[in-house]
Amino acid sequence: MQLAGPSHPVEETEIITRSLSLGELRDLWREFTHQMNESILTWLLRIWDAAANDTILDGKDLQVHQGKRNTMEQGIRCLRELAVLEIIFSEDERFPKSPDCVQCTLQMWLKFAWLGPGNTSIAKSSHCDRACVVRERSRMEKSRNISEDFIQKAMAAANSMRRDELLFSYKGTLYPTTICSPETFKALESFEVRSDDVILAGYPKSGTNWLSQILTDLIAISQKKTPGSESSLNAEEQKEIAYLEVGDAKKYEILLLIRNPKDVATSFYHFSNGIVFLPSYETWNDFFTDFMTKKMAWGCYFEYISEWNKYADKENIMTITYEEVKENPALSVKNIATFFGIPLTEEELQLVLERSSFQSMKKNSDKTHGPIANALFRKGGVSDWKNLFSEDQSEKMDKAFEEHIAGTKLGKKLKNIDMTRNSERIIEIVDKCFSEGDKMAPEDMLFSYRGILYPAAISSPQTLEALKSFEARSDDVILVGYPKSGTNWLEQMVKELADAKYTEEEMKERINAEKKLETFQRLEFGDPGIYEILVLVRNPKDTAVSYYHFCNKLPVMPSFASWDEYFADFMNGKLAWGSYFDHLVEWNKYINNERIMTISYEELKEDPILGMKKIASFFGFSLCEEDFSRIAKKTSFKAMKEKSSETHGKFGDILFRKGVVGNWRDVFSKAQNEEMYQKFQDSLGGTKMAAKIKYDVYCKA
Repeated sequence: MQLAGPSHPVEETEIITRSLSLGELRDLWREFTHQMNESILTWLLRIWDAAANDTILDGKDLQVHQGKRNTMEQGIRCLRELAVLEIIFSEDERFPKSPDCVQCTLQMWLKFAWLGPGNTSIAKSSHCDRACVVRERSRMEKSRNISEDFIQKAMAAANSMRRDELLFSYKGTLYPTTICSPETFKALESFEVRSDDVILAGYPKSGTNWLSQILTDLIAISQKKTPGSESSLNAEEQKEIAYLEVGDAKKYEILLLIRNPKDVATSFYHFSNGIVFLPSYETWNDFFTDFMTKKMAWGCYFEYISEWNKYADKENIMTITYEEVKENPALSVKNIATFFGIPLTEEELQLVLERSSFQSMKKNSDKTHGPIANALFRKGGVSDWKNLFSEDQSEKMDKAFEEHIAGTKLGKKLKNIDMTRNSERIIEIVDKCFSEGDKMAPEDMLFSYRGILYPAAISSPQTLEALKSFEARSDDVILVGYPKSGTNWLEQMVKELADAKYTEEEMKERINAEKKLETFQRLEFGDPGIYEILVLVRNPKDTAVSYYHFCNKLPVMPSFASWDEYFADFMNGKLAWGSYFDHLVEWNKYINNERIMTISYEELKEDPILGMKKIASFFGFSLCEEDFSRIAKKTSFKAMKEKSSETHGKFGDILFRKGVVGNWRDVFSKAQNEEMYQKFQDSLGGTKMAAKIKYDVYCKA
């Protein structure tokens, strides 16, 4: 698989080299034992770097040992092979001596030796590699020290270069001069990937450091479960290769990470201006022009996606978007673990999520990434592109997207995220509501559609008209609820149930499947027998009180000077989304339909686990007791309120007020109690919907 442009010839340097003798290696080993502040890995690389600088290997003056080595790379490789063997067969008890372990360790080191500094090995997925390599490396100081040294050298070299010297071209694609080289890329063309290798592929600033941390922890967790192995979490490190011709893509497993191009461009712009070994830009407009062409390090984003699209249907390639990992990290981590065959307990899942959160990684970035930490960990959000893109630039990128990848499988996967997440859309709408609310006259806040009022700021006649032709699929889940009946709570609950329902095998089959959960207050549907509908109801008194506070806090909804004024409109259906009683009457017509389930807010509050079990049974979800307990805790009112600013922005405080049953007693007068009782009896008396709501239990004065 070619991930770059056309080939360019690379001249080989003819240098005769030899490997160090075992005696010389023993001398070097003794030298190492006196350098206690230096890890074995650091020592090996220092020796190798010295060899590359002709300090140890001295070109043509060296004796030929065990045959000629025609290039510096081959000589260095032989040196490191012997160095590895010397360490493995030394008397140091820290290293495994069993034949299997020695073989695995040697294979890993041979591959590492061939790549060289700055272009490191691919992570392993086999139990054997994890059992041996990880155990050995857990006893070493982390190799990130070498990476820091390498980065420091790269930055120092870049500081002395002109802007036009910072990039070089290899097979038609540009790469950073100080961290890559044509010689290394040439060597990689003969690099043989094994069937048990794991490759993480991603265009720069797609979130590869984030996914790398997730994979690192998953592999470490799997390694810990391997009999006879001992390691600390994160002992194995994921490595990245700047360029790789991977040949037959059927041989190994690939995790392909993609991200919407607008956020990629925005993040890449800040990255380029924050790191010295990439050309910087005076303006965003200058960068945008280069990004839309092939004048970027690592080439054109759209060509990159197009190339990978050829392999999108391969069963050994899993594609995941940055946005879906952001929206539901728990499900994404479970999907990735399932793809690689790594079983996870709930405790292990939570540990991976905690360690790979943006806050955690940013906090530890100075330790993990040294001088480039600030450039790598900036915001970690979605839709930051809106702060930079002009309308014209947005249209240009949309056009390029349509021309290059819109009709492809990967293009559709990116298009489905709509370059933003649901929660981002909610926050965007809410921010718009708050900014425009003060500008609107009360009479302009609502519009009428087929006799029902709707908020003008968050809906439109055109949208409602389009819903007439809305075609629900047989596997869709539709949640129906009147405002302030608990739809946000139930929506989160159903999403969690859906995520937890799959076995590992089912999860593997559905990794790239789309699951839709649509929420409607009112829906014109055809045959309700083709899809499943969950109808949420709440006692009308608590619904009215909660809706009253909601109207008075949301700027784009008409507010009320008094509860009495609001109560009159509620009873007459003169509120946004119409009459609650009409809503209940309409859905009572379908209460016996086997594809429709009605559940009350009150029964969920009384026993959330029992309520979730009923919902899971209705949808055919198979969950264990541990799942139900975990979801109940995660979807509790307290937990959702604490996270409301993240999930709903300014809307959070408005949506999550009290979340209790019986709050109506604080505001209803005796006359209002009687009026609502009569209205309820006239509308729903004797119906199954009335029995479900239990008016006499929850609304008794």
